[in-house]
Amino acid sequence: MPLLIFLLLSEMMQLKRSRHKTSKIVTGKPRHCEVTISHVTAGFSIHFFPKDSSTYLVGTEEGVIHKSTSACNEQSVKYYWGHKGPVYNVLWSPFHKDIFASCSEDGHAYIWHTDRGHPVFDLYTEFCALQDIAWSTVNSTVLATSSHNALHLWDLNSKLYPVLVIPASESAALSRLLFVPGSDVLLVGDCDGQVSVYHTLNLNTQTPDPQGEVLAELTQTTLTRQLQLPVSSKAST
Repeated sequence: MPLLIFLLLSEMMQLKRSRHKTSKIVTGKPRHCEVTISHVTAGFSIHFFPKDSSTYLVGTEEGVIHKSTSACNEQSVKYYWGHKGPVYNVLWSPFHKDIFASCSEDGHAYIWHTDRGHPVFDLYTEFCALQDIAWSTVNSTVLATSSHNALHLWDLNSKLYPVLVIPASESAALSRLLFVPGSDVLLVGDCDGQVSVYHTLNLNTQTPDPQGEVLAELTQTTLTRQLQLPVSSKAST
């Protein structure tokens, strides 16, 4: 006799747009008015907090990231602005409970701290939209991103440029990434259904300090430097 499994599904929340669009109406005297395009937005990615599944992040079509909890299903707890296109993936750091990463169609991968509404690190490539992002599970400063035509490896200790770029074959666009837990192995999937396996030995040299502390110290140093920048410099970064 086949085993029947019943699933009970319930709505977690409706993703409401976080911003209004301002437009000019030229009838009589020019004036500004707030126009809501839509009350809701589409969710493109979701990641639950590893140690508390009631807290989760959602990347949306409008480029805003929502932090929400199952205890508050009417609205998001916090919004994070920065992306100018759909957020294709968002994920918590495996080393620090207050740090997460995202990637978007706009070509940017951002590293965020939950206390700040704007990104701490900007990993930018001019190749094209970033389809996926993955965090090394053995080194807290190493990440990978993929566009359709290239794989990018990053180290936050470097100058926020890819430390390695591996072009994709012309026949198969890259799609998904995964660091094998507890390993320096990176799996890369493409649109033809093929999976490539890479060793990231040179990038995954661990420090004697706990990885969570390494990431936290680097993040705090970067935040302190940003606060010390003059306003004009901040606007240009």
